[in-house]
Amino acid sequence: MGYVYTVATFTGTRGSWTGRCLVDTGAALSVLTPAIAEQVGATFTSTRDSIGIAGGRRIEAPRAYCDVAIQVDAEERRDLVFIWVVEGEEEPLIGAHTLQWLGLKVDPTTERVEIARPWMLRLGFAD
Repeated sequence: MGYVYTVATFTGTRGSWTGRCLVDTGAALSVLTPAIAEQVGATFTSTRDSIGIAGGRRIEAPRAYCDVAIQVDAEERRDLVFIWVVEGEEEPLIGAHTLQWLGLKVDPTTERVEIARPWMLRLGFAD
């Protein structure tokens, strides 16, 4: 299987960004570049997490959240998700947790994001 990309829209308190994102089912977490997080106004939590990145290194990265929407055929999947903001990243990454939360999966034969299950309303992220 090669690289899989999808178009996603991230929305925060300042606006939105829509663009191509790498989809990585081997990555648990979703990552935004600092520039995109700043542009959309991602809401940062007080938490910095030690996360593993490609190459086996561990780094400290701030945790934030924003709305993410991914269009699959005629259906849009949208919800508030946690993201990590990582210095030095060149492109946003959609990880397995975000895919599962949105009810999406990657078909390795077509290298496309697909619907994995029916959509249900989720209420969460209490203040």
